[in-house]
Amino acid sequence: MRGRPFPLQRRLRTLQTCLLLLTALPALAVQRPPVSGGLPDYEHTAWRVGQGAPGDIWDIAQDRDGLLWLATGSGLYRFDGRRFERQAPPAGSHFPSTNMVTLALGRDDALWIGYFQAGISQFARGQLHNYGRDQGVPVGVVPHFSQDPDGRLWAAINGGLREFNGQRWQPLPTGMGVPEHRVQWLLHDNRGRFWVLADLKVWMRAPGQTAFEDTGIAVSQMATLAESPQGEVWLADRVRGTSPLANAQGLLPDSEREARRLPDLVAARLQFTADGALWATMSPHGGVARVTFDGGRAVRMERFDSPHGLTAT
Repeated sequence: MRGRPFPLQRRLRTLQTCLLLLTALPALAVQRPPVSGGLPDYEHTAWRVGQGAPGDIWDIAQDRDGLLWLATGSGLYRFDGRRFERQAPPAGSHFPSTNMVTLALGRDDALWIGYFQAGISQFARGQLHNYGRDQGVPVGVVPHFSQDPDGRLWAAINGGLREFNGQRWQPLPTGMGVPEHRVQWLLHDNRGRFWVLADLKVWMRAPGQTAFEDTGIAVSQMATLAESPQGEVWLADRVRGTSPLANAQGLLPDSEREARRLPDLVAARLQFTADGALWATMSPHGGVARVTFDGGRAVRMERFDSPHGLTAT
């Protein structure tokens, strides 16, 4: 039995719908720039554990003299470009733990140390000050520090967001919006906005405001943030990859965030250099990536891993 053919009007509507969908696909497409192995424009020098380099490095900070400070699972180290030296605590004091996970250099050159379940320390001018529960630091990992435009230091702690008042680490007043748990990252951008990743969401406080706004953007555990030289805030998500969140005008539309998302750049940490390139330490298998852009479009991704000479991932 022969079926009835589609009326011409119905066939035209179907064709129109297909054309609209095809037109919309590029706007929904993510970015997958060409990937190359190695970093041919860079020289690689390795220091192995047998040569004095520490293992299990979690964070690195550089002071004004050019020294590199390293937070490791075996304590605090410094590197002068030739050799590594384990930093002992000042006489009569002690580090509360050797398991250090994050560092920050304050504007007064003080080195701040965040621990895995052991609070916070300040190392400055040959003195060490430790801050624990009695000084307002909740139990939990300290993943990151950030300094606001007024010079106040803030800490993201699994047990809550804290601000240092010179003597204690203070929680936010009630009603500020940010949950008092699972705070995993924070960033003060160059426009004075305060970004916080807490309870698997992105929160933002605009300049002049007191409360944080829930942006409605969900994030994975261990997500992080970074700001580009152009003033864009970028998010590294362990599930969805890396994408821009906001520019000078505010949050980017969902469509633009998705169109510029880099799903293959699953990163633990992000760092922009002055030339606008995005560097990332990859997760979960390790390695380093460098992404270059032409305007807002990613044009190339370079991967550097153990097959290219990286000593460890």
